Amino acid sequence: MTTDPVMTSPSIGKPSCKVPSLNVIVHSPHGRWNVCLGSPSFHRSADMCGIQFTPPEHMRHEQESRLLQLRFNYTQIVESVGEGVNDLKPGDHVLPIFTGECKECRHCLSEESNNMCELLRINCDRGVMLADGKTRFSINGKPIYHFVGTSTFSQYTVVHVGQVAKISPTAPLDKVCPISCGICTGFGATVNVAKPKKGQTVAVFGLGAVGLAAAEGARVCGASRIIAVDVNPRRFEEEVIVEMTGGGVDRSVECTGSVEAMISAFECVHDGWGVCVLVGVPKKDDAFKTHPMNLLSERTLKGAFYGNYKPRTDIPMVVDKYLNKELGLDMDKFITHSLPFADINKAFDYMLQGIGLRCMIHLDA
Repeated sequence: MTTDPVMTSPSIGKPSCKVPSLNVIVHSPHGRWNVCLGSPSFHRSADMCGIQFTPPEHMRHEQESRLLQLRFNYTQIVESVGEGVNDLKPGDHVLPIFTGECKECRHCLSEESNNMCELLRINCDRGVMLADGKTRFSINGKPIYHFVGTSTFSQYTVVHVGQVAKISPTAPLDKVCPISCGICTGFGATVNVAKPKKGQTVAVFGLGAVGLAAAEGARVCGASRIIAVDVNPRRFEEEVIVEMTGGGVDRSVECTGSVEAMISAFECVHDGWGVCVLVGVPKKDDAFKTHPMNLLSERTLKGAFYGNYKPRTDIPMVVDKYLNKELGLDMDKFITHSLPFADINKAFDYMLQGIGLRCMIHLDA
């Protein structure tokens, strides 16, 4: 973690790693993932991480020719801190976030922009630390590049302080892990952006963890009817797909990334007051097309990124509300598998086959 060089703690500026660590490294862009041993110096130790990753065929071409240290949902404990970090200390429990909050740029200071930080906005291509343009990982003398600033498929990693949310030390790490990405993305898209009123109808497109979190948000808001629409035939038997009737739904949340689903989600909302929120990430060359009359008839189309939460400011409060049972979220519903780190390839198989929601990886197992 690196910010301006202000020395405030004996451990600051002395990043440490107790033992060589296990890491997940991509050796071939379209092959199987491999669990490898590495011994770089990292700043924080990881206890839990959850599998949620974009398949390599959706990654940019320039990334596919280099080694990557992957990551996604995770909880970690601070091992050491860098120069200028004065709001974290060794032993703190944290959630690293794929998109950051510097707390200084126009976006971070604006009440109208929650997570479009000019410095730490999600960047899949950078692969290095901002301070010196270098990576903190290597194997056999070759650099291993960071992924979206966190790289937590490893027992130790280095993260910019702006991408770390300090959470309560009483939070169970194996429960709050998914909050760092998918749960907040879906839940927040409904409660913070779509904002359905009590008694309204909500359609959710996509029934992965993000979509189900969006549906949970609709339930918490008091929706009278939640219409679930999924494109995965494996889930048809488990989810009830309700035909949309009566002039359209009051709110819709699209979580698949399919541009066809995005268009359907928008065009199914009621004229006059219907609101559609887009959450899923489309392919690079996809184009959203709809008739202008759908907008002129006072339907509203919105986008939501990370549930409209400010990572460092809001996520600690989300965790506190979960601990106090104020969110109404049962995190156990989202964690469908639990595996030791050595079986991480099996977790990727589950993900690519659409089996389950979140697979918890125990890095000490």
